[in-house]
Amino acid sequence: MNNSTSPTESPNIITSQSAKGQTHAYITPELLEWHQRVTSDVVGKTVLSVFARGCGLGIHAAKSGASFVVNVDHDELAIANAKDFVRQAGLPIRPRFVISDAFAAMRQLAGIGQNERVRGKRMPAFPKLEARQFDLVIIDPPVHSKSPFGVVDLLADYASVFKPALLCTAVGGTLVCTNRLPNLDSAAWLMQLERAAVKAGRPIKSIEWIEAESNSEQWVVVLHLN
Repeated sequence: MNNSTSPTESPNIITSQSAKGQTHAYITPELLEWHQRVTSDVVGKTVLSVFARGCGLGIHAAKSGASFVVNVDHDELAIANAKDFVRQAGLPIRPRFVISDAFAAMRQLAGIGQNERVRGKRMPAFPKLEARQFDLVIIDPPVHSKSPFGVVDLLADYASVFKPALLCTAVGGTLVCTNRLPNLDSAAWLMQLERAAVKAGRPIKSIEWIEAESNSEQWVVVLHLN
C-alpha cells in the first residue's frame, strides 16, 4: 500500500492506497478539525469507536497516545484497508478492529449481552466480545440503517444507539455523538440525549459542541459523564 503522506512524518494522516489500488481516506481535511479536538486528551486512555467507517478516529487516537483502541464497523473492506494501513503506519499501539454489527458489539461490551436467537429466529453470526467500558466512546451512526440486530433511525430514535454506547462508557468518561440529519434541531436532539442519560442512571456532567466550519452538515456533541 502506498501512502500519500508518511505517517511517521506528520500526525495528520490523510489518505492511503490499498493493495488493490483503492484510495481510502482515514482523516480527510474536512474531518481533521473535529478529529483532532476529540482525540486531543486521549493520552493513556481507552477508546471505542463505533460505526468507525474508515477507522480514522481510532487511528488518530492511537497516534495521539491512547493506551487501547477498538474500532467497530460491519464493512469488511473498510476494516481490511484500515488494518493494511496500520500495519505500515508505525503507530505507538496497534488498534483492535472488530467486524460486527454495531448493536451486537455494543450490547456485549456494555454487559447487556447479545442473544443468538431473538423471537425464535437465529441471529447472524457475530464476534463474541467480553464486557468492557472505555474512557472515551465515539459513535458516528448513519442517518438510517437496518439489520437483524436493530434499526438506526436518527430522527425517530437516536436513543436506541445512544443507550448502549452510554453503557460502554466508563464512570467519569466521555461520550462523543454525531448526527448527520439535515436541518437538525440541535436543542431537541440534546434533550433526547439528556433524558436517555438520566433514565439510564448516567447523567451528563457537562456538554461541549464541536461545529467544524469545514463540515457544517455534521453535528458533534461531546458529553462528559459523571
